[in-house]
Amino acid sequence: MAEQCGAARSSVARNGLMAMDDLVATCGSDRRYCGTVIAVIEQAPLVAATLLESCASSQPKIIRSAAATALDTASSPGPLPVALAPALAKCTDHNNKDVPLNAMAYTLKCIKSMDKEQVRYPYTTPIQPLYNPYITPI
Repeated sequence: MAEQCGAARSSVARNGLMAMDDLVATCGSDRRYCGTVIAVIEQAPLVAATLLESCASSQPKIIRSAAATALDTASSPGPLPVALAPALAKCTDHNNKDVPLNAMAYTLKCIKSMDKEQVRYPYTTPIQPLYNPYITPI
């Protein structure tokens, strides 16, 4: 899907970005450990880089708007912003000036959409549940 998002034809790239938007939309808060969420979380750096590069001003307006919609969806509350925020923050050394700017804006949006427990105890792997200090391990 990432290859399709970077295609030379606008219609192919737009369809790839819309498919990526649908994919990250399935990662809502009610589907925490389904296979789709785990796969997207494992590929968070690729998702972040693909969407940020599609938001650059050198891209056609329709591509930028589709990528911005996908990033808005990905940074909405749920399990995905926990993995996406660090991946977005790592894209700040890109040579296109729009990519680091959007990376920081969407990193902030991801952090704002996390609840207190996600910010305090972010999980490092998608299978590991959030740390709960009130439950003692067995």
